[in-house]
Amino acid sequence: MEKIIVFFAKKTMLVNIIVMAILFVGAYSYFNLQKESFPSTDLDMMLVAVTYPGATPLDVEQNAVIPIEEQLQGIAGIDEYQTTIIENMAIILVTLDESLPNRQPVKDKIFRQMQNVPDLSSDVDEVTTYDLNPANMSIYTLGVHFKEGMEGDERELFDVSQRLENELVRLDGVSEIRISGRTDPEVHIYANPIKLQQNYISLSDIVNSLSIRNVRATGGDMENGGREQTVVTYGEFTNPQEAENVIIRSTFNGQRVRVKDLATVNMGFEEKDVLMRVNKASGYSLDIVKNENADIIKTIEEVKKYLEENADLVPDNIQITVMGDNSRTINSLLKIVTSNLIQGFIIIFIALIIFLDFKSAIFTSLGMLITMFSCLIYMRATGITFNIMSLAAVITVLGMIVDNSIVVSENIFNFKQSGYKGLEATRLAVSDVVMPMIVSTLTTVAAFFPLLTISGMMGKIINLFPKIVIFTLLISLLQATLLLPNQLQDKEDKYKNYKPKKKKSRFKNPLDFDKDKLFDKMKIP
Repeated sequence: MEKIIVFFAKKTMLVNIIVMAILFVGAYSYFNLQKESFPSTDLDMMLVAVTYPGATPLDVEQNAVIPIEEQLQGIAGIDEYQTTIIENMAIILVTLDESLPNRQPVKDKIFRQMQNVPDLSSDVDEVTTYDLNPANMSIYTLGVHFKEGMEGDERELFDVSQRLENELVRLDGVSEIRISGRTDPEVHIYANPIKLQQNYISLSDIVNSLSIRNVRATGGDMENGGREQTVVTYGEFTNPQEAENVIIRSTFNGQRVRVKDLATVNMGFEEKDVLMRVNKASGYSLDIVKNENADIIKTIEEVKKYLEENADLVPDNIQITVMGDNSRTINSLLKIVTSNLIQGFIIIFIALIIFLDFKSAIFTSLGMLITMFSCLIYMRATGITFNIMSLAAVITVLGMIVDNSIVVSENIFNFKQSGYKGLEATRLAVSDVVMPMIVSTLTTVAAFFPLLTISGMMGKIINLFPKIVIFTLLISLLQATLLLPNQLQDKEDKYKNYKPKKKKSRFKNPLDFDKDKLFDKMKIP
C-alpha cells in the first residue's frame, strides 16, 4: 500500500489530470442525469381489471374470473395470481417468475390472451390489462374546469380538453394523456309516446332505423382504370340534424315519417362513471405520462411552456389548474443536495483554515466535490437516475465523504509541524492512518451491504441506496489516500526529505498563528 501512496504522491501531472477529468465529467453528469419520481424498475407484476356492470360477486366469479384464470394457468412464466372480487368488478394481480431472464414475452402473451378470453360472458363490459411499471405513472395533472360562477356548456370543456390532449401528446417527452371525468359525445333521442301511438310505431322501429343508418362499413375492393380502390360506406352521425332526418317509415303515396316527427333529438354525452369536480366546479382531469427515458423536469417545463404560450386559446369561462406536480419532490431534493454540498464545503473550509492552514483547508474541501462528482459519474455510467431513492442516498452519504480527507490532512499537517518535509512527511503521515481508515470505511460499508441482498419488489426499489452509498464511501477512501496527499505535499520538496530554503512572502495569512499557545491560554486553571 505504501508503494501506491508514494507513486501517486510523485505523479503530480497524473493526479491533476484525474482531478480535472472528474470535475468536468462530473459537472456534465450533474446537468444531464435523467430525473424522475421513482426508480425505473420492472416490478414483474401485472394487473387485470374486469368490469361487469350489474353483476353480483358470484356472477363475476363464474362468468368472468374463472375463464380468465383458466387462460392464465396456461401461460408459462407466471408465479402466482391473486383475485379480488366485488360487485360489478374484479381485480387480478399477476406476479411473474423472477427467475426468468426475460419476462417481456410473458407480459406480451398475457396482453394478447386477455384480449380474447373464451367462455367470457357477453355482459362483461371491459377487461383491461396493466403493466405495473413506475415509468407509466402520471407526472403532471391538469384540471380543466369552469371558473367559479361562470358555468357553461359541457361541450366547451370537451373541446378544450380534446385540443389539449391532441397538442400535449406531441410535446417532447410526453407519452400519453389520460383523461378522467370525460365521456364521448352521443346523440340523445327522446321519443314522444303519444306520437308513437298515433303513428303505430314502436321504439324498436326507431332503434332499428337508426342502427341501419348509423354505420361505417367496408364494401370491399374494386378496380377503376387499372387502380384498385377500397369501397367504404360512411353513414355515422356527426350532428343531431342527421339523426332527426332518418326515415322510419315510408308509404307508397310518398308520406314519410322521420325521427324528428316522433322525438326530440339533442347532442349530449355518454353517462359518466366518474364525476370530476375541480375547485367546486365541474371539469376533467388530464394526467400526463412521460416516456420512460424522458426527464421529468424537462417534460413538465415543456408542458408549462405550452400552456403559457397558448393561454389565449382557452375560453374566458374555463380555467386550467395544476392539480399534481411530481417534479416538486425531485426539485426540492436536488436543492437539498446542492445546498448541503455548498454549506459543507464552506464549513469544512472555515474549520480547517482555523485549525490547520489554508492549503489543507482548500484541498480537503475540494476533496468533497471530487468524491461527489465521482458519484455522479458512476450514476450516469450505470444508468441510475435522479429519483427519490438515489437522492436520499446522496444526502445520507454527504456527511461521511469528508471524514477520511480530514484525517489525512490533519496527520500530514502534524508531521510537517514535527519537522518532516516533502515526500517523507506525506509517506509517513498517510501510512500512519491508512489502515485505520480502511477498517473504518469497511465497517460503514458492511452496515449498508445487507441492503443489497434484499430480493423481490422491495429489493428492486431500494437497491440503488446501498450501491450509491458504498461506491461513494470507497471513492472517498481512494481520494483521501491517493489524490489528497499529492495536493498537500510541498512541491519544492517533492523528491527530497531535507528542509528547504523558505522563500519570504509578502502576504501573511492572518490565521497562520501559534494556535497551541492560544489554546493553552484558554485553558481553565
